[in-house]
Amino acid sequence: RNNENRAKIESVNQLLEDIQDRETKLIQAKESSDHANKSKSVFLAAMSHELRTPMHAILSMNELMHSTQLNERQQRYTHNIEKAGRWLLGIINDILEFAKIESGKLELLKNEFELHQLVQDAVGLQEEIALGKKLTLSQSIGEDVPRWVLGDGPRLMQILTNLISNAIRYTDQGTIQVQVINTGSHIVFSVTDTGIGVDPEKIHLLWEPFVQVAAADGLRRSGTG
Repeated sequence: RNNENRAKIESVNQLLEDIQDRETKLIQAKESSDHANKSKSVFLAAMSHELRTPMHAILSMNELMHSTQLNERQQRYTHNIEKAGRWLLGIINDILEFAKIESGKLELLKNEFELHQLVQDAVGLQEEIALGKKLTLSQSIGEDVPRWVLGDGPRLMQILTNLISNAIRYTDQGTIQVQVINTGSHIVFSVTDTGIGVDPEKIHLLWEPFVQVAAADGLRRSGTG
C-alpha cells in the first residue's frame, strides 16, 4: 500500500512539474511577444517621425512656389500638390497613431472645431480624384447640425477621408454623397455610394485587419484591407 501511495505522490508531483513547466513557457512566450510588439511600435514611431521631416520640407517648398508668379494651370497643380501632400502627411501620422494604439497610449482629443468646414475639407480633398473617374461627389449638412462642436477633429477628418476614399475606389460610375444629420442626441455621418457593394454574407469580415472582402462582382481592388 505504501508503494501505491508513493506512486500516486510521484504522479502528482510530476503533474505539478509539468504544469509549472507549461506556465514558465507561456510566460516566456508572452514576454517575447511583448518585446517584439514594443520593438515594432518603437520602429513605427521613429519611422513616422523621420518621414514627416522631408514631407514638411516638400510642403514648405510648394507653398513658396505657389506664392510666385504662376499661371492658372500652375496654381492648380501646386494646389493639388498641397492637398496630396497633406493627405500623405495624414497617412504618416496614421502610422504614429497605430504605434500609440498598440502601446495603449492613444487618447482622443476634446477640442472645439468647426464641423461644417471639416466636412467640406474632407470632400474637397478628394474632389479631383472623383472627377477623374467622372463621379459626382456631393455633401449635405442638415440645417440643425451645429457649426462648432467639441471632440477630436483630426480623428473625424481621418475617418471621413478614409470612407470617401473607399467609396471612390469601389465606385466606377454614379454618385457618392456625404451626409451629416442631427438626430437630437447624436450627429450622424454617412457616406453613400452607387458602387459594387459587399456580399452580405461577408460583411462580418470587414473588421478583420488586412482582410479585403471580395466585392459583389467578385473582383479584388487595390489596397490591403
